[in-house]
Amino acid sequence: MGSGKGKTRRASGLQSGSRITSGAKGFRITAGSERLGGLGLEPNLEALGFPPKVGAQTLTAKSEVEDDVMYSPGKWRDFLHDSGLDYTKLYRYYLKRGSLPTPSQAEYQTLLDELFADAVDMDVIVLPDQYTREDFKIVVRPHQSFGFIAEISLKSNPNRRAIYEGVARLGEDIYLVNVRVNGALMSLAQSLYGVLRTEK
Repeated sequence: MGSGKGKTRRASGLQSGSRITSGAKGFRITAGSERLGGLGLEPNLEALGFPPKVGAQTLTAKSEVEDDVMYSPGKWRDFLHDSGLDYTKLYRYYLKRGSLPTPSQAEYQTLLDELFADAVDMDVIVLPDQYTREDFKIVVRPHQSFGFIAEISLKSNPNRRAIYEGVARLGEDIYLVNVRVNGALMSLAQSLYGVLRTEK
């Protein structure tokens, strides 16, 4: 379960946002009428903590969308603003503690589980109609190069999975409004797309 606080602020309607869709060139981020991260229809993805390319998948803006996974950073921003949480620290909100020490594996697990739950509950990440967040499993594991990674999979088919390497983005006790939290949410949406695009 997420913190639950997001549920009381759940945005209504899906009139704007950024859809993550399949296409001939692979993974795409499509900005709707809402400006992606306040950066316009051709977002500076590097400013959000992402390189222009993720493996062989290119991140681009496109006007035509399909109903796969939708990522709406503005809904996260609105939730923080409306709740007065912009400058609440990440660990205080989700772990109920101060900045030190660096999160343990169990605490990273809590951070990702609750971020994912709140993101779906608040429509920051919108899954296809046939799925709910309970259909997915996130497991944080130690990794020699990255410290920790997370494996995201479908509970009904664990072989359909994606690796999330952005756990370290949450390795500092940053404000919830920080672009790195937005980047972590965006990367979660990308990983979910990676799971669903191979789901049969």
